[in-house]
Amino acid sequence: MNALIRLDANSLTGSGHFFRSLEIAKILIKKKIKVFFITRYIDDFYIKLLRKEKILHILIPLGESRLKNQYDKFFEKEEISKVNRLVKNFFFKIIIIDHYSIASEWEKKIKNKSDKIMVLDDLNKNKHICDFYVNPNLIITKDSIKNKMINNKTHIFLGIKYLFVNEKFSKLKKIKKNKFSIFIYFGNVDSNNVLKKLLKIISGKEFNIYKKIVIFPTNKFNKSDILKIQK
Repeated sequence: MNALIRLDANSLTGSGHFFRSLEIAKILIKKKIKVFFITRYIDDFYIKLLRKEKILHILIPLGESRLKNQYDKFFEKEEISKVNRLVKNFFFKIIIIDHYSIASEWEKKIKNKSDKIMVLDDLNKNKHICDFYVNPNLIITKDSIKNKMINNKTHIFLGIKYLFVNEKFSKLKKIKKNKFSIFIYFGNVDSNNVLKKLLKIISGKEFNIYKKIVIFPTNKFNKSDILKIQK
């Protein structure tokens, strides 16, 4: 059996979609399902992780102007045509979509290539034609989602229990809360370099009493930067 996961990971979309889908892929692989990731261009960093988990990668060949997030109706039509050609010799047990810009038109044109379609989302902005809709966002309600589901038989799963994270994070001990702790995380992109500016501020003497917990973006900070903050 095969499964196809459509996502992107770049300087605009960040890496969240990739790592969330990676956790789902691991579950499928344990069930003896062969997993394919289909994306626009992604860095070697991600390719190496896919190889490590024995996940096959399909690259959607698009022009340079389409490598980032310029996603419009024309692009959607262009992409689905290319995707259908790339997977024409496959049939999938499930197609999983983890992409904010892909909606019902894309899903409708790929549906004949799979038994089921599942959408992973955090927002609630698009209409979908899918069998399963998963959204861990705490503020999303079932009533608001139902209006976006074209298929009234869609199974909807909402809430934090449907948040897919690496098991090493789920095993972390709870950090004892106190007024002298600062936790900082800006995701894996931080394209405006807000983190660097903030770290400069909290490196001042007036912040010495605080315990600082910082999660750094991949490959954006070198060891010397981190050592300065630790001081």
